[in-house]
Amino acid sequence: GMEYDAATYTPLYRLISGEPGHSHAIEIARRYGMPERIIASAREMLGTAGADFTALLAELRRKREELEEARRELERERDQVRTARADLERRSADIERGRRESADKARDEARELISAARRRMNELLEEYKREQRSETIEKLRRAETEISEGITRQLGGDDRPPLREIGPGSAVHVASLGHDGMVLLVDERHAKARVRAGSMEVDVALADLSAPLKRAKEQPRKPAPGVWRADVAESDQQELKLIGLRVEEALDLLEPFLNHAALGGLREVRIIHGMGTGRLRDAVREHLERHPLVLEFRPGGPHEGRDGATVVTLRQ
Repeated sequence: GMEYDAATYTPLYRLISGEPGHSHAIEIARRYGMPERIIASAREMLGTAGADFTALLAELRRKREELEEARRELERERDQVRTARADLERRSADIERGRRESADKARDEARELISAARRRMNELLEEYKREQRSETIEKLRRAETEISEGITRQLGGDDRPPLREIGPGSAVHVASLGHDGMVLLVDERHAKARVRAGSMEVDVALADLSAPLKRAKEQPRKPAPGVWRADVAESDQQELKLIGLRVEEALDLLEPFLNHAALGGLREVRIIHGMGTGRLRDAVREHLERHPLVLEFRPGGPHEGRDGATVVTLRQ
């Protein structure tokens, strides 16, 4: 059918597919001045069938327009949903980018803090070697406490339970190293403790210690009582085993190992890193190349682990 304007009965020149057209002949005839008696006669001849048909078509057209308006509204809502989803995706991307930037910034600040701490410790070690004074030892103790507390604050704490009691033989977790160990000696006066972590011994602040998440099945042997010392035992400090550790974990253990070995006056130490893919070995040797306490290093000999170990000569 062809569509007409229902108010003016003028053609709109639009084809309506699927809907029969209907005639507006009587209404158009009236508009053009056809006598009313002829129009009335024509209506009487048509009866109600024509009017009913016209009314039905009008109802169909009304419903079609309602459906068309509902379709347009649905399309508008669909566009709004697309816009809202795009906005949410953009906000999510902004949040994720901000989270990554914050994490990168925190890591950079932590690296800078650790680098500054290493420089300070090396300066104090050099001063100790030159002067051998008790004031320098006290500076080392205070510096180590500040460094441990600073790293703990920078990297954030964990959910490990606090230590209720601490003494020789206590199992502990050293936050600044990220490793569990056993307390050998406690120095209450200076709020420090000597801890064995793997094959090495370190002196750490009591604030750096917390309870380990899992205790070993066997309790470590309780060491004999002694006096807290700033130096280190040569037999315990000549080797550091790093096999099975990630690079970051290994370097965290390597730095205090070298510092304590130098403080103890050792001339040569051995670092056991294994062969593996060579990534850990390369990272260790790269670290040694720029370390101020290292004079030189070489692969292990036939009875020293060959390329699975690195023998380090320290500056005196």
